[in-house]
Amino acid sequence: MLRAVGIPARYHRADVRRDALKGLVLNVVYRNLPDTLWVHCWCECYLSQTWLSCEAVLDEASYQAAIGKGIHTRKQIPTIDWDGGSDLIVMPH
Repeated sequence: MLRAVGIPARYHRADVRRDALKGLVLNVVYRNLPDTLWVHCWCECYLSQTWLSCEAVLDEASYQAAIGKGIHTRKQIPTIDWDGGSDLIVMPH
């Protein structure tokens, strides 16, 4: 969609560790996952002469659940709202 309106864009794919999903997916699903999943993709767009990450993996419910279960802290991921001027923090490694 970004490219369709003339904004340069590219995507990345990354591994997601199984343990990052513990408590966020059903136990039956979690038990059957491989140790590493190659499922996370995110977009970067070229704005103001720099490439910026601009797509979240978390919605509000997932973000709050991950904080509640101690998967990450608000300090590690202070917001899931993208400001359009800095990289979006997705998940800590």
